[in-house]
Amino acid sequence: MNQNDTCPFASRMCLFSNTAALSMDTGNISSHDDLGINTQEKDRITYRRKTICAPLKDKGYITSLNYTDAVKLKNLGAFEGQPGDILDFYNFGSSAGNNFTYYYNRHAATTGFGYEIGSSLYSSGGLENSWTPVHALSRDDADVSIIFLAANSLLYSDAVYDPIFVATTGEISVPDNGRNTTYFSSDFFVSPLACIDQHQFCNPNNQKCTDLQSYYTAVKRTASIEFNAVQSVITSRLSLDFLFETISSSIGGRGPAALRAQESVSGIASGPLPNNQWMIEVESWFATGLARLQQSVMQYAAGPPNVVEGAHISKPTDPISQMMCNNQQVRSTSNAINFSTLGIVIILVIGGLLIITSLVLDTFVGFIQRKWNTRDYQRVQWALDEKLQLQRLAYEEAGMGTWSGGTSFVPVTKFGETFGMPPDVDPDHPRIVGHKESSSNVSPSSTYKNGSGEELQPLSTLRYTAV
Repeated sequence: MNQNDTCPFASRMCLFSNTAALSMDTGNISSHDDLGINTQEKDRITYRRKTICAPLKDKGYITSLNYTDAVKLKNLGAFEGQPGDILDFYNFGSSAGNNFTYYYNRHAATTGFGYEIGSSLYSSGGLENSWTPVHALSRDDADVSIIFLAANSLLYSDAVYDPIFVATTGEISVPDNGRNTTYFSSDFFVSPLACIDQHQFCNPNNQKCTDLQSYYTAVKRTASIEFNAVQSVITSRLSLDFLFETISSSIGGRGPAALRAQESVSGIASGPLPNNQWMIEVESWFATGLARLQQSVMQYAAGPPNVVEGAHISKPTDPISQMMCNNQQVRSTSNAINFSTLGIVIILVIGGLLIITSLVLDTFVGFIQRKWNTRDYQRVQWALDEKLQLQRLAYEEAGMGTWSGGTSFVPVTKFGETFGMPPDVDPDHPRIVGHKESSSNVSPSSTYKNGSGEELQPLSTLRYTAV
């Protein structure tokens, strides 16, 4: 964005100077990366839009007439009013069969209404237009929009120094909770603003581009940059909505809702506005046009959201257009989630290996220790610390059951063997009372050593009897 660009119209038409225009440039927009038209690299294009706006001088372009005199001028055109009304006719070119561009009835400033905004569009290159701008505003290489803003009866809580919304005179004191509050009314009945929109296409395959031109001319000149068949269809798709991207189209039909300044309005009272409010408005209209472009690209594949009863939707019949209906990338904000297939595979493989390793590690380490006759004490102690082995020790040393698998993960009794309460056991408080007796399988003098070299009592020399 450049706030000091050159005025896009004839000398002295811009309000402040020839370098007081605001320009906005999208840069190159990729049909694939930015708009989601999913094609091979050789079939992609880039699109660029540039917009320049500036407040206009209206001196010499306004004719003020009372209603009675205006109706006598039969060739003036269509307007509304009543005897006694003063009408201001803005003469920036004929529009819709009228010999003026816009008219304002000053009576509207006393009717208690807020913002009013109107716009007209001229597109060069052979299209029919409802507005033909005067020579000072005419461009043969751009689409020209003219905007008229009227504040009507709106009052501001502080002085406004923005050139379009300017309100520094006509102070009004209004009673507010027992004290007088000063409000400011607009300095002018209407403030004009004009913009140009230019479009450019580029072919990434040969780095050729059209000049910045009006919508119609830019599309027509793509023949000179050697687009292939798919690139030409993409251009055709985008061009269907270029006129809806213009500044005038971003305003038309929306009324005061097209203004960001409307967000500060309550009734006919407005909060203070910054000195660059007109720039904020233009940026918003520019962004609205780009949002419409994105929406139109998506709806080409998805279809329009609201279909009027009795309407007919014509689907494309050529292979390239049909292919594009099934190859549109859309950024989703709903429940759809993008994920990496490779990442999921890595997680599953590594997780599976860890699970398998945990299942076989005990058995494998125990096998190695038995085979090499090493770390017997640690191996046996590891096995006996298992919950089921602790249960086996209690039952077996109480003389209950014939057990096998003394170091297995799951010890078992003899097949079909059952056992109940041992004799001489207090059923209200069963316990195991141990007494030392030597095992016939282990010599009392046999010892084991742990990893620190300490001698340990053999496991088999401790036996217990349940009582």
